[in-house]
Amino acid sequence: MFKSSKGMTLIEIMIVLTIIGVLFSFLAGRIFGKKDKANVKTAKIIMQDLGEKLEDYYNDCGFYPKEDLGLEALTEKGRGSCDNWGPEPYLRKVPKDPWNNPFIYESDGSSYKIISLGKGGRVGGDGYEKDLVYPDDQ
Repeated sequence: MFKSSKGMTLIEIMIVLTIIGVLFSFLAGRIFGKKDKANVKTAKIIMQDLGEKLEDYYNDCGFYPKEDLGLEALTEKGRGSCDNWGPEPYLRKVPKDPWNNPFIYESDGSSYKIISLGKGGRVGGDGYEKDLVYPDDQ
């Protein structure tokens, strides 16, 4: 009347695992790609915010912080960097990029660049490892 079910055969288990593996690799690729894209957008937003803080500093002091002081000039540590600083710090602390690397700050006092080395953390690269520069190529 009823057949006794003894479970799945080894081949059936291998087929199910293969299907799960293919689905997982497809979904993982999409998820990680979206994370990389979100990190690039986040880095650009942070860099834009730092640029706005540098503009505030420039409006108060008449120059951008020099490279030797760097972005730390926007924190409490930079209070002595100009006579008209603040009165409140422009930043509580200097943020890192979404890949936990420090931003690179270049300035001669009259202009500046903020650079993130991207996902790769090295100069150059393509795709999500490409360097991000703010403001975009002055």
